[in-house]
Amino acid sequence: MNSKTAIRHPELVAIDGSDGKIYFGGRTEWFPSPAQRQLRGGAVVAAEVLSYLAATRSNLWALYPPGTRRTQADFEKLMARVWDFLIPEGREQLTLSNFVDGVTAYTNFAGHPLVFNVLDIPADRSKRPSADRCQGFIDDAMDRDAPVAFLNRSYGEREGEVICNWSLIVSQVGNRVILADDGVQRPVDFRLWHDTTSLGGALVFVIRDPL
Repeated sequence: MNSKTAIRHPELVAIDGSDGKIYFGGRTEWFPSPAQRQLRGGAVVAAEVLSYLAATRSNLWALYPPGTRRTQADFEKLMARVWDFLIPEGREQLTLSNFVDGVTAYTNFAGHPLVFNVLDIPADRSKRPSADRCQGFIDDAMDRDAPVAFLNRSYGEREGEVICNWSLIVSQVGNRVILADDGVQRPVDFRLWHDTTSLGGALVFVIRDPL
C-alpha cells in the first residue's frame, strides 16, 4: 500500500497559540485543571474532529466558528463545551465508549446528529481486525475528508492500569500515518503498531450521512 490519502485541508487543524506559536491541533495543557489534563488528549481530539467538520461542512458551522485559521481562545471554548459531555463522574480515562457516547451526546444536544464509524482493535489478537482492514478504514475516512480519532491503549504505572491515549490521524501513506498529537505532527508506522501493541486501540471517524 503506497498510495497517499489525506484530509483535504490539513491547514484547518493548525491553531494559532496565544504564545505566538502555531500548533498542529490542540494541547492537553490548555485545559485548566489537572483532572482534565490527565485524559491523554481524548477531549482535545474530540474538539479537533468537530472543529474540522464544522470548517468543511457548511451546515455544521454552528458547531464551531468558521474561518481559515483557528485560534487557541476559540478552540479552548470548544474543548470546554465538549468536555462536559465526555466524562462520566469519577472516570479517569476516556475509553472508546466514553468518546463515542460523549461526542454523540454533544452533537445531538447541538442539533447536529452525526454518524459514527468505529473499528475496535481489541487486545485479543484472534479478534483483532487485520492491519489491511484497519488501513482500509483509515483510507475510507480520508476519502470522505474525515480525520480519524486514534485510540492507543497502553499500560500505566500502577499494576493493571490501562491508559487511553488519543490522537488524530490526518493522512496515510504506505504503512505510515501522520498524527496531530498534543500540538505537533508525528509520523507513526501504523502496521508496526498494529502488529506489536499489547492492548490494542480503536479508530473512529464521523460523517453527516450513513455510509
